[in-house]
Amino acid sequence: MKAAVFLGAGSIEVRDVPDPVAEAGEVVIRVGYCGICGSDLEAYATGMYETGLIIGHEFAGTIVQIGPGVSGWQVGDRVVVSDAVPCGECPSCREGRLDACESLTMIGVTHDGGMASTSSSRPAASAACRQKSPSVRAPWLSRCRSRCTVCGGRASSWVMWL
Repeated sequence: MKAAVFLGAGSIEVRDVPDPVAEAGEVVIRVGYCGICGSDLEAYATGMYETGLIIGHEFAGTIVQIGPGVSGWQVGDRVVVSDAVPCGECPSCREGRLDACESLTMIGVTHDGGMASTSSSRPAASAACRQKSPSVRAPWLSRCRSRCTVCGGRASSWVMWL
């Protein structure tokens, strides 16, 4: 699959990477939309992410694969993904205070994110932070009509206009 891989300050490349596989407690999501956050821009400028990371922590898509132990979700469910992934085991998580997790990780910041064709996520650990989403076409997302550098020169690629 294609993914935006962070290579260090001032360097992000679209590369071919292996497709994710839904492991225990995970789902794989076909990414429909992925935003570019200010923290992504800061990482690009300063190099604050780990080299080799697939960036993108604000995304939505459709579940295409469900791993063992996942319940309440089906292939075809449209989802908005929370970037925060609490451990589900620390005292704060057991009290339902997922935002105060002692071992919080973030999709697209501490592990691979959604600026890719597909992405894996752990809904079992953070189901309260996820929601099913209606099919809504974002007005700022459209097919590229030119051969610009934004879409790598491929007219009709999906691009997000900021």
